[in-house]
Amino acid sequence: MPRRMPQSSALEPQATSAPPGPRLQRFWPFVILAGLAIAGAFVAWRGYPQLAAPIVGLPAAFEVLRRLIPPGPTPSPGTKAFTKRNPVFWRRMYIAGIVLFIYALGCFTPILARVFSQPSVWLKAPAAAVSPSVDGVLGWNGLSAGQRPAVFVYSGSDRKYYPAQCGFVSASGEQSCQIDIGVAGDRGKKFELLPALLNPAAEAVIKKYWSDPVAAGLTELPEGTCVYARKTVVRTN
Repeated sequence: MPRRMPQSSALEPQATSAPPGPRLQRFWPFVILAGLAIAGAFVAWRGYPQLAAPIVGLPAAFEVLRRLIPPGPTPSPGTKAFTKRNPVFWRRMYIAGIVLFIYALGCFTPILARVFSQPSVWLKAPAAAVSPSVDGVLGWNGLSAGQRPAVFVYSGSDRKYYPAQCGFVSASGEQSCQIDIGVAGDRGKKFELLPALLNPAAEAVIKKYWSDPVAAGLTELPEGTCVYARKTVVRTN
C-alpha cells in the first residue's frame, strides 16, 4: 500500500514574514546624518573647523562598527573582560582607535586647510586710462595670521614702487579704494598696478614708508612681498 505523507496540522504555526517597518523609520538615519552634517558645517562657519569632523564622524563610526563588527559572545563567568582573546576587547579597541583618529583629523583640519588653500590677492580696476587716481576694488582670500593685502603703483619712468594706502586685515573680502597714479607732470605715462601679499616684515617697511612725510617711492619691493596679476594703466592728465 502506498505510504501516506503526513499532513501538517492546522494547529502548527505558519511562517509569516515580518511586516515592514514604518517608512519614516527607514529615513531616520538619513535625517540624522543630514542634521549632523548641518551642525558640522555651522560650527566650521562659526570658526571652529576642528569640531566638524568629530560631530559628523563619531556617530557615523559608531553605527558602522555596530553593524560590521559583531559584539561577540558574552564571556563566561570568571573570564576577564579585557583580555586580548576576548572579542569585546577588540571591539572596544576598534572603537577607541576610530574615535582618536576622528578627533586627530578634526584637530588637524585648520592646518590642512592652510596647506591646501593658497592665499590670493586681486585688484579690479575697470579703467585703463585714468586721471590723477583710479577707483579700484582690492580683493583677497585665504590669508593666514600676519599676512596683509596691499597695492603698489610701479612707475617705469623712474623705476620706483609707490605703496597705495589700501590694505586690510580680515582673512577674506573685498574693499573699494582710491589709488593715486603719478603726479601732475606724468601725463601719458604708463604705470603698473600690482596687487600684492605682505608678510609682517614687509608690512613693517610699508608702515614706516607711510609715516615718512618726504618718502618718494621704493627702489625695490620689500622682502616678503608676493605680487599677483598686474594691470597697466595710463595717466591721462
